[in-house]
Amino acid sequence: MAKGRIYSDAEKLAYWRAKAKAGAGNRSGWKQSNAGVQYKKSGASFSKITKGANEGLYFVSAWKKTRAGMVKATATPLSNKSTESARGNQYIPYLVTCIHMGTLQATKYNGIMNIQTRVLVISDLGMCITPNGSGKTKSGTMAKGYFGKFTK
Repeated sequence: MAKGRIYSDAEKLAYWRAKAKAGAGNRSGWKQSNAGVQYKKSGASFSKITKGANEGLYFVSAWKKTRAGMVKATATPLSNKSTESARGNQYIPYLVTCIHMGTLQATKYNGIMNIQTRVLVISDLGMCITPNGSGKTKSGTMAKGYFGKFTK
């Protein structure tokens, strides 16, 4: 469209339709993409145990999307006795069961949870489960928590 010329509505409409067919996608002439959108690939939920010997501790369930498929983890406390570190942090031992959903293979690991921060560390895998972090998954649902590597 040339500057200074007055166009009718039909000419304007035909111009924009032709431009859209050419692949511009919007009025500025630039293609739009969703390259900057990041989706959450892991999550975790912490449920307080209300009955039994481990009352007051947490049952943890987590999920992580990997290249090989989905991995789900559940963690339960092994005992109610905590150990204290030199810095004064208290830790409780946990049993973590990881299930690879593609093969349905279950493996068990030992982990420790910091009582104050509720961070569960699985040192054999180099991974941790934490209640921190939130965002949307690709399907649009909100997810909280993090299940992944604790080193970069």
